Amino acid sequence: MELYKQNKNAVFISILLLLSLAIRLFYLPPRPLYGDEPVYAEIIDEFIRSPALVPYFMGHIISWKPTLGFAVYSSVIFFFNAVTPGMPLEVIYKLPAIIFGVLSTLAVYFLARKLYGEDVAFLSSLIFTINPIAIMVSENLLLETMVSFLLISGVLLYMEGERDRKYMYYAGLAAALLFFTKSIIAFLLPALGIAYYLGSKKMAHDTKMGRSFLISLSGVPLAMMLYAIIFSIYAPSGQGADIRISYIYDLFFRVHASSDRLMLLDNTLQFLRLTLPWSIMFFGGLLLINLKNREDRFIFVWLVLMLVFLGAAQFYSWYFLLAVPPFSILCARVALQIRDRKFFIPVLFLFFILTLPYVSNPEFTEPYLSSNNVLNDRVEVGLFLRNKTSIMTISDDGLPEVVFYKFHGERTPDYAGFDMKVLKPGSSAGYIAYKTVYEMALGLVHNQDLTNASEVEKMIANSSNNAHVVMDSKVYETYSTSPLQDYSIEFNSSHGSYIVLKRVT
Repeated sequence: MELYKQNKNAVFISILLLLSLAIRLFYLPPRPLYGDEPVYAEIIDEFIRSPALVPYFMGHIISWKPTLGFAVYSSVIFFFNAVTPGMPLEVIYKLPAIIFGVLSTLAVYFLARKLYGEDVAFLSSLIFTINPIAIMVSENLLLETMVSFLLISGVLLYMEGERDRKYMYYAGLAAALLFFTKSIIAFLLPALGIAYYLGSKKMAHDTKMGRSFLISLSGVPLAMMLYAIIFSIYAPSGQGADIRISYIYDLFFRVHASSDRLMLLDNTLQFLRLTLPWSIMFFGGLLLINLKNREDRFIFVWLVLMLVFLGAAQFYSWYFLLAVPPFSILCARVALQIRDRKFFIPVLFLFFILTLPYVSNPEFTEPYLSSNNVLNDRVEVGLFLRNKTSIMTISDDGLPEVVFYKFHGERTPDYAGFDMKVLKPGSSAGYIAYKTVYEMALGLVHNQDLTNASEVEKMIANSSNNAHVVMDSKVYETYSTSPLQDYSIEFNSSHGSYIVLKRVT
């Protein structure tokens, strides 16, 4: 027992590390990459082939995201490809998100320990690591786990700045790195830094500390300006301004664009539902908050800042992840109020079981872990098209899975020989068909509804890449009423979602 007390911190960290890693590996899905995952995977592949200070997708520069996250993920993937060449493709490309998911668990531990001590820290990080949101986001090739780790690390550096002001500069650097990973979301870190030092007497009286703090707040604006310059240098003539349009798009359209639904209320209720049964304790945690207490005030402000993301017009479920750390801390504080220790372990064990994926929220978990016929068909088409060129696709949505599974492994990918036509630019992956953000942000692209075969034939005729034509079943249904004589069916996916035509003359 004495040995345990002396090494309590090391024991807690070891348990968290092993448990977090084991859970994430256990739930690692074998399904193909889908949605944003194959987009990111293609960007990573192109970075590995030709590293650059800006990301590329299908051979052209993009302003959707900065390059740091892709560069870091590329290093991890390149390493595992080298040491474990037999590992499945889908597993290797998800390992970076898993690694940062585990590191985020440890970061939550150190954050909560700094605020409320070791017991709250251990329980907070346990709640975090078994949270279905934290688990599912870790199972996907997304940047959010790296964002979470950088954000919490930056907050810790701000806290350490009270002891030694040099950590303020490190916090500013962390904010810059956060921007180079996920752009505008990086403003959350300096906002949390301000929240922590709000009303601090030491900050008010220590002019050197105050100056260091103010300098640290410039990390994100300086990173924005630096990246805009770098992007303009790399961008083709006339496209350098796209990065500034992307900033504006992220700041105003994603967050402040009008919506027909009450997004804030909808997403808040969704978050509380996904975090059952802990969300019951969460309300108790809110009652424990004393705004006169600095630590409580900081956690409360963090939760309030999360309302900006919950109310965003373009909201995705992985945005919930940044709300999970303060949520977990409040829940842990309530759980530790249980006075009768005979009930403490059974209650926690029950809550942990009820929280696990497939138990609490199977409908949320299922899409993250399972495949479907359409996804499998897209992968089939991509593999069938490998090493072929002069290709065009016509579909409602973008086909990132086709792109990645076709070009991955090709020695000399011919991106110029692949033309993608998207009928609904606002669809989930429609953005990949366009080289610039301003085409969508300024409303220059519109939905198309093909009503007869001649419209499809015109699209084929107007493309220089039309030796192979991929159609989704809806487009093919329209086209097949009057098919072209010089095209025949070359490939039909297993579940009939996609048809590939080949020009025969």
